[in-house]
Amino acid sequence: MFLRPLYRRPVTDTVTDESIIFITWAFYITILIYFLLPQLILVIYVKINITEKKFPLATIVPRERTLVDVTDKNNGNNKIKYQNAIIYFPGKILKINELNEEMHLVFDRKRTAVISEEISDFKTIHPDLINDVRIKTEYDLYNESLAMTPAQMSIFDSYEESKRKSRLLSYKALYTSYGRNISKFKTKNIKGFQFGDPIVDDHVKLHIFDNNAEKHALVFSGFSQKEIDFSLISIKFD
Repeated sequence: MFLRPLYRRPVTDTVTDESIIFITWAFYITILIYFLLPQLILVIYVKINITEKKFPLATIVPRERTLVDVTDKNNGNNKIKYQNAIIYFPGKILKINELNEEMHLVFDRKRTAVISEEISDFKTIHPDLINDVRIKTEYDLYNESLAMTPAQMSIFDSYEESKRKSRLLSYKALYTSYGRNISKFKTKNIKGFQFGDPIVDDHVKLHIFDNNAEKHALVFSGFSQKEIDFSLISIKFD
């Protein structure tokens, strides 16, 4: 009785099959890297270089703040007209200086205020954001930038979206240089952002936008938050 020899696949067949599997996987990985590598590099760069430890302000977002209405037109308040804006300030104004389209108000030794019209950043908006449907006005640019954090960067975003988020973070670095303790507010006449807290900061800067999205700036020194809110609520535009 003769035993039939067991069939063994030729070594060359096994090598060929393994090579095909390897080549197939290599092809898919190459395609994956081709499409993901640019945003992968960008995301990794942001995650490594823009950390909470290195740039703590990059991780914070503005808090919503409801303005405290303490309007009292009979409390020795002063009405100021600046360009097309009308603003009431609490207390008696001792001196007014106008210089380079800025209005400096002196109330006493501790309290001063500055009103100015800010140069628009929106006119020189980066090309990466020009066609962004979420950014139609400069207020939108502020709002989107200040709400952006490195944690929102993802390797699953498209490269265009990754560039958009990275660019917003660069604008955020600019805006957060105005001050910590950032908050946002809104009235029927204006909306905007406050940089600083009068309890801990000597100067509090506010960027406000009218209904036409024009940007104006106010700087308060020595005023309480209620006094600042008083002025903000009083603002009207012709």
